[in-house]
Amino acid sequence: MSPGCLGVIILSCVPVVGIDVGGSNTDAALIICGEVAGTAKVPTDPDSLIHSTAAAFEEALQAAGCVRKPFELHLSTTLSTNAIVEGRGDPTLALAVPGPGMRVEDLGLRFPIQQIA
Repeated sequence: MSPGCLGVIILSCVPVVGIDVGGSNTDAALIICGEVAGTAKVPTDPDSLIHSTAAAFEEALQAAGCVRKPFELHLSTTLSTNAIVEGRGDPTLALAVPGPGMRVEDLGLRFPIQQIA
């Protein structure tokens, strides 16, 4: 076992690709044994998110000179956050399960909420 970032013990050297699909760019990083082996940044194609994701994935592998496909894939996106902030997108409904003493009405949210329980 080898120490990784912040002293965390790396139990496995399984390659991991992390991909973040953003409104402008899709970023990818290939991590092997806790070290960044390759990165990529490609423009996000809003009409083909899978194409942007695949392109970033392949470029990160190429940047690392890696021929082995990763075992783990970590995917994230800011597209939904961007849509909320920019006031775009279709109307949606939020489901809320309030904890003890919490009142959903007190949150001051400006969209419909269906309280459960």
